[in-house]
Amino acid sequence: MDSDFLYTLQCLYMRLGRFEAKGHKPLGVGEHKEVFVNPNNPERVIAEIKAGEEEPKYSPQLLKGTYYLTKIAHLLLPRHVPEIYQAGETEDGQQTIDRRRVAHTPGHEALQAARQSGRDTESARKQIVHEMGADMTNIDQALEDIGLGFAVDGNVGNYTKDEKGDTYYLDTFRPWGAGLEDSGMIQLLFDEEMLRGAIDRLEDQATRDRCMVYLERVQVLFVEEQNELREKNGLLLKEGASLIQKIETLLAKYGEKHDIEALSAIQTEEDALKSNARKAAYADLEPILSRIRLLKPDIDITQVHLSELFGKYRKLACAVGTVHRGQVDHTR
Repeated sequence: MDSDFLYTLQCLYMRLGRFEAKGHKPLGVGEHKEVFVNPNNPERVIAEIKAGEEEPKYSPQLLKGTYYLTKIAHLLLPRHVPEIYQAGETEDGQQTIDRRRVAHTPGHEALQAARQSGRDTESARKQIVHEMGADMTNIDQALEDIGLGFAVDGNVGNYTKDEKGDTYYLDTFRPWGAGLEDSGMIQLLFDEEMLRGAIDRLEDQATRDRCMVYLERVQVLFVEEQNELREKNGLLLKEGASLIQKIETLLAKYGEKHDIEALSAIQTEEDALKSNARKAAYADLEPILSRIRLLKPDIDITQVHLSELFGKYRKLACAVGTVHRGQVDHTR
């Protein structure tokens, strides 16, 4: 494993001292973050996360997951997503994210000045839209194409152009958010299949491997957060039977709703992208998997029963398949 990769894996929770914003004028002010030029490196910025009643502090898992998902986004779209260097929390709870500094357009500077002075921002917003032109839509489409469309905040303040004319989306990417049916649980905010497909299309093997490691870490963190929320919300053994019944019902209805044989017959990426039936079938897999992940072996369910449920899910997932190098792989 190369030294840069090791450094990346170590860049979480490493800020030893609190970043003192006092005395430093914010470079940018958003609803949930304030961004400052790093006093030790003018080529970088430090974003301080602001927590409040409507936007609570990031959990450790969410902060780490945001770091890894943004890292993936940068590796996939280096000319549209600034590099992320560190995400951390001090002992007294200050949460910060360090990233590469990107030059602001005049409109973006006007927006930040208006926000900080309390003036109306509409004129600056219109100026940014004019400056960006079609590039804002193009960035959104590029992010959509790699599976990150759900995680995009379309506020115009999140877009800018640097001195070379490259366009950037400046916000970080939260990997999950509020879950199904106001259950107090969470769900992923990215399309895993599209993201894996984008990673697979990278030419450099080392970069592909890095992205896959980061994605696996996001998935592990997601499960950890699910389990913590589950315990917090009191979903104990007595609710386990109800959850299992819900999963069984979803599995049965899935087979009735979708043509498994027709899905299994789709072989090429081109046909997969054209198939609305496959898109609908893929979307219906997530509610099943998200609930299976909630089950705790030997607490809610036996290992044998859990394997049976996951086996049923895997048959359906394999029918949908995974796009891999222009083909649909129905073995995983």
